[in-house]
Amino acid sequence: MIYLFDIAYNIAKQELPFTQFSTWVNTEKKHGVLLGDTYINDIQCKNFINEIAFHMERDLREAIKQSPYIGIMFDGSTDASCTERENICIKYTENGYPVTKFLGITEPEFCHADGILSSLHEKFDEFEINLPAQLVGVSADGASVNFGSKNGILTKLSSKMPWIINTHCTAHRLELGVKDAFRNTYFDEVQ
Repeated sequence: MIYLFDIAYNIAKQELPFTQFSTWVNTEKKHGVLLGDTYINDIQCKNFINEIAFHMERDLREAIKQSPYIGIMFDGSTDASCTERENICIKYTENGYPVTKFLGITEPEFCHADGILSSLHEKFDEFEINLPAQLVGVSADGASVNFGSKNGILTKLSSKMPWIINTHCTAHRLELGVKDAFRNTYFDEVQ
C-alpha cells in the first residue's frame, strides 16, 4: 500500500491525470515490485491523493498552531473564467527554522479591500490561525488595494495590529525594477 500511495503522490505532484496511475503501477510490477491486483484504478488514485492531502493539511495546521509567529503573503490572480482568486502562503517557524508553505486559494466575493480581507480571514479561520496572537508580517504586491493609505488591506490590518511589518513583495519589486531598467526597448512588448 505504501508504494501505491507513493505512486499516487507522484501523479499529483506531476499534475498528471489519475488515469496514469494504473500505467505507473503496471510499470513498477514489471520491475518486480509486488503491488497486488487491487486498488489499481483512477478512483483509488483519487482516494489515495485525498487521504494524503488530508494528512498534509492536518500536519500544516498543527505546525502553524505550534509556531509563536507567522507571516502571510498573498497575491491576486484571475483564472480562466475571469474569476478573482487570492493565493495565500504562510511563513512560520518549525524547529527554529523558517518554513514557507502554500496555505490555499480563496475566491473573494468582491475585489475591493474589504472583500479580499474577508476571504483571507475565512481561510485563516479554516486553519484556526489566531492572527492577533501570531501575525508579525505581511507581504503583498504594491497594488493600491493592498497598500492604499486609507482603505488598503495592509492599512486595515495595521490599524488592528499596529506591530505587524508590511512589506512590498520583493519579487514584484524586482519585476518593476527590471521593467523600468528596460523601458523604451524591445522588452516593452514582454509581459
